[in-house]
Amino acid sequence: MKTNTFLFFVAALLVADAATAQSDFRRFVTCPIYRDTDAGRKSGCWLGTQVETSERFDVSNSPDKPLAGRLMLVEGVPSNEKDICGGVVLQPVRISVLQEPCPEVIIPAEGWPSKPSVLPPLVIAPLSVPRKLPQPPFEEKQFHLIFDYDSDFLVYQSVELTIENATLLAQASKAKRVIVTGYADTQGVEASGRVYKETLALAKARAEMTAEALRRMGVRADTLQVKWQGNPAPLAHEAPMHEPSKRRVTVTVRP
Repeated sequence: MKTNTFLFFVAALLVADAATAQSDFRRFVTCPIYRDTDAGRKSGCWLGTQVETSERFDVSNSPDKPLAGRLMLVEGVPSNEKDICGGVVLQPVRISVLQEPCPEVIIPAEGWPSKPSVLPPLVIAPLSVPRKLPQPPFEEKQFHLIFDYDSDFLVYQSVELTIENATLLAQASKAKRVIVTGYADTQGVEASGRVYKETLALAKARAEMTAEALRRMGVRADTLQVKWQGNPAPLAHEAPMHEPSKRRVTVTVRP
């Protein structure tokens, strides 16, 4: 009975944590601020202020980086990471560079220690490194690639490992079909008083871009099937970043 009570208590805590993270999800549009480094020894920081709340956030953990002089759409959750750049750290976080210009803002280090350069965890190994192929039994498996808003760009050091894993499974299992389905958030999301919708054409472009990457990595072209769809259901396992996961490509490898 004590064991059951303990498990119930842990489950309740996990549900409460997930609900809290979801409720604190932030989405806003702002002009990026680049905080410079001390003597160039470390990476600088990207910051953004949510005008509606006057809070400043550190968005440096985003897979893609802001562009000075262009507005950015910020989506993320405040974390407990130590503030070393002058803003509450968002993690997870994604930023999307928008078309609208804004003032270029670069500020000095001002005593903040800034971030050490750290290699992202999902970096693909050099091609000279032998790959370990998946072993049978083989089953159908899906791989998901998340995109920035209004973009079909495959973000460097973010999606290569996913594409390679899909390729290795397709090769090892001699896949009969590799289905590449592009999605776009055609329903749209609200941020800072505006609605940001994507077009169905973008879903097609994302699928074609991913299929080309798979072909170049070694997936047989005659096994590739490209599809696209608007307003998909979000990915449950991407919580609390539910809505950004609607901007994706799903690769289904069917042995």
